[in-house]
Amino acid sequence: MAHKHAGDRAALRRQAGYDENDFVCCFVGKHVPFKRPMLLVKAAALLRAKGWPVKLLFAGSGELTESLKQRAEALRVPVFFTGFLNQTELWRAYVPADAFVLPSTNGETWGLVTNEAMLFGLPVIVSDQVGCAADLVQQGETGYVFAGEAEGLADAMETMLKNRAKVAAMGMRARQLVLDSYSMPVATQGLKAALKAVCQ
Repeated sequence: MAHKHAGDRAALRRQAGYDENDFVCCFVGKHVPFKRPMLLVKAAALLRAKGWPVKLLFAGSGELTESLKQRAEALRVPVFFTGFLNQTELWRAYVPADAFVLPSTNGETWGLVTNEAMLFGLPVIVSDQVGCAADLVQQGETGYVFAGEAEGLADAMETMLKNRAKVAAMGMRARQLVLDSYSMPVATQGLKAALKAVCQ
């Protein structure tokens, strides 16, 4: 799916109003309090105040959608909202992005969207409260883990921006990590091994 739609990147970015130099961070999921999507808007505003060309993409919907739109407008953060996307359409969120952000609290026991984003070759920035952080994020290699509130997220995003020439390589390492260790064949092999051990 990731490679199938790679050629659609330029068109999707134009449709969303992104310039070639814009650094697009995407959020995919329900717009609900424990996922803390507002942190991403605030962090982007902090970075734009420093002159960084950060723009956002929000996929999904929820009780915070209207608040996110209003806050983004007030802070002058350009955001493209895709609305709800079903599983077969999620590529529309990942393909035009440069990085994926998951700012959730510990209510996010794993964060499967992180795996999905990495499969699409995106480096990731996740909260230290997200369950998958320790397993999927190799600091500076596949992405960054941040602590705290919007300032901590902004710091992680700025670190990535300062190393923008390495972002694509980070994304490829992220993709390879998921393929090597978290793909369906690997999970199936693990399950078979576990069952064999139990049945012996």
